[in-house]
Amino acid sequence: MKFLKSILRMLLMFFTFMNVSAAKEVEPFQYALALQKLQDQIVLGNLEAHQAQLKMLRLMSKSFKQARIVDWQERKNAEALLIFLLSGGNPNIAIELLAIKNQPNLPKGVLAGALAFVSGEPKAALKFLEPIVLEGLSTNVAAQIALARASLYAGRDDGSGRAMEQLALVRLLKPGTLLEEAALRRSVAIAGANRDKKAFIRMSRLYSRRFNKSYYRKDFISNFSYYISILDFGFDSKFIEDLEEIMNRLSEENRAAIYITVTRAAMLDGKVQLATILGRKAIIILQKQPLFVAKSNLYLGGTLIVSGKEKEGSDLIDKVDRQLLDVQDQELLDAIILILAEIRKPLITTHSVGEKAMSKITNGKLGESNGMQNSKTVDRAIDLIKGASKILENKTYGPN
Repeated sequence: MKFLKSILRMLLMFFTFMNVSAAKEVEPFQYALALQKLQDQIVLGNLEAHQAQLKMLRLMSKSFKQARIVDWQERKNAEALLIFLLSGGNPNIAIELLAIKNQPNLPKGVLAGALAFVSGEPKAALKFLEPIVLEGLSTNVAAQIALARASLYAGRDDGSGRAMEQLALVRLLKPGTLLEEAALRRSVAIAGANRDKKAFIRMSRLYSRRFNKSYYRKDFISNFSYYISILDFGFDSKFIEDLEEIMNRLSEENRAAIYITVTRAAMLDGKVQLATILGRKAIIILQKQPLFVAKSNLYLGGTLIVSGKEKEGSDLIDKVDRQLLDVQDQELLDAIILILAEIRKPLITTHSVGEKAMSKITNGKLGESNGMQNSKTVDRAIDLIKGASKILENKTYGPN
């Protein structure tokens, strides 16, 4: 009921602005404009607007089913149908209208292409949408079609360049809207997948400046974290400055998610320097969150052990509260403790292994997690940490 009231309130405000009287029937294009007003609120972080959007689409579906055939002959109403469809609206309405003689007043192939796109038929969608001349459409619909074409191009081996061109067009046509936000998010992912480090940083910077409160920022954070962890940026001062500029625009919670995700991935991928830098930053900003503290101590501790700083790493591992970790991280903790013990075996009776870590081994707690021996995470951790023995084999053990 709360969401429905939100929709009705926004509709009332919008229709008052549009000078629509109560006696006049609301046309499809007016619903589409109201929908876009809701979507603009979503990129500002309005959770209620995101949830109300679903209610709005249902309301539009009911209204569009009752619309007359003649209504769809007006171009702005026909374009409203496209916006509705590409925003997640009920595709059955488009299917029914494509089957009649007097189809909606749209350029040939546009509606069929949009329907194929939302139905998961990329070949058919591209066949219809690729030749469409966007200049013949309104700004709203042109941006929607360009966004769809970008997704279709991105799915092809040779299509990333054309996808980025389409996304740039979307950003130009609809700045500050959900369409621009979506275009930037996808640009970040495409640049990362193409190993285009400059474009990746540039698009990430733009996103963090313009849409750091968006409801969909979690998708950006996921892509940003993933590609930061796999791309080889090197460690010049410019990269660190760029990274910090982007991160500082995000909330503490979002920064924490990125630091934790990237530190773990970098550790398991053997990127010791990256994992160490971000792991240390994570510990600084996460002091009041026990779960994140446990994770950052685990990941940084494991990284330090790999890099030969076994005393500092062991101290961090000792601080990890096992009960706060999920099963995978419990397995990772077990592997680190076991390999740490193996690395320091010559002096295992001394303080060369943290006392708490050793007690976990001697008390039979190691390997409590089900299926530990089959875990790919553990296998990878063992391989990496075993590699530390090459660094340490000529080292005199003891506090460092």
